[in-house]
Amino acid sequence: MSTLPPGLALVAWTLELGPAPQIQLAPIMFIPHALLDAYAFNRAEMFERYPTTSRAAERTAINDLADPVIALAPDRRIVSLNPAAETVLGMQAEDARNRPITEFLSVDVPDGRASDETDSATETNEVTLTVDRERRIYAVSVSVLADPRGIEVGYTVVLSDVTERERRRQQLEVLNRILRHNLRNDAGVVHGYGELLVDQLEDPELRRMADAIERRAGALATLGDKANTVETLLSEVDPAPVDIDALAGSTIDDARQRHPDAVIEYVSDIDDPTLDIREDAFRAALTNTVENAVEHHDGHGCTNGNGSPWIRVALRVERADGDESVPSAATLVCTVEDDGPGIPDHELQAIEAGQETALEHGSGLGLWIVEWAAAALGATVEYEEREPRGTRMRMHVPLRGETGTDQREMDG
Repeated sequence: MSTLPPGLALVAWTLELGPAPQIQLAPIMFIPHALLDAYAFNRAEMFERYPTTSRAAERTAINDLADPVIALAPDRRIVSLNPAAETVLGMQAEDARNRPITEFLSVDVPDGRASDETDSATETNEVTLTVDRERRIYAVSVSVLADPRGIEVGYTVVLSDVTERERRRQQLEVLNRILRHNLRNDAGVVHGYGELLVDQLEDPELRRMADAIERRAGALATLGDKANTVETLLSEVDPAPVDIDALAGSTIDDARQRHPDAVIEYVSDIDDPTLDIREDAFRAALTNTVENAVEHHDGHGCTNGNGSPWIRVALRVERADGDESVPSAATLVCTVEDDGPGIPDHELQAIEAGQETALEHGSGLGLWIVEWAAAALGATVEYEEREPRGTRMRMHVPLRGETGTDQREMDG
């Protein structure tokens, strides 16, 4: 295009065309020629370095992808497929070219012009396909292709195989249902019969065995409740304003009722307790931390005179560099201390590694629920030994937005 202005001027001068054929306009027409070349260089990337290498790298990268990739023209017809897409569609690229994508996949292709904030819109859904006589589930991502000038030139469709993820999700749902309903209900029946036996048996040895049945059945029922907590933590819940003092206080009162022999202290150093936080996750983290401290106590505590469990819960809000004027830097610190025997190293190692093995595994779900609840809060958890004995847990919860006091000061 840039050669047209001077070229046309030379033709007109040679053929003596126009109202003033004696005037040579070619030198002047080199000005638009230079402007068009500059546009091609800066905007159209006409003279990019190593264009052959760049195009070969792009083709190789797409062809080597394990995920199927399909390129579409603006009219939603197939332009090209990578080898993985050929396998999924069961057709060579040459045979699929120029055919509508809807012949193979039920996908909604977005209109890139509907997005004002970006040159490419992305939509994701799932489809089920039969590949090599096996049912597979794919997450379908559709993106708008645009040239350097922002003009829509087509679409890319990427299929990500999520079959194993969906199978794991289904397995977890079934396992969770069994734990929540079947196991919990059956354990409740066993627990009830155990209570009756303890009350009616006279032989001390038989009463001891019946008591053991009752306690273990209660532990199984609790396991079902914890499975329900895990399912709740995996769901997406937005933080909301919560009275953190009331939440922590009610959680600790519940623990005191379940464990009347334990001494559970609570201290709060928060001026305004209204915080934006995920209530269910905080309650789960605090409940299971306290429960772990009580259930695994060995009766040799050094704080109470009778060796019974002692737990102390403390809350405070910290700000970065002590700057009280920066609400977004606020962090809720929840500290739980106990005077028990401590947490075995192999259990903490399993939590830190993020997985359990035959050699490194926990004795229950408690620590994992604390870890998952912290993840739902966006928090970090630290464990350390407490002197002269026991464990200290600190959970740092980032607070999104202002506390109630901060908000009122801003409104004022």
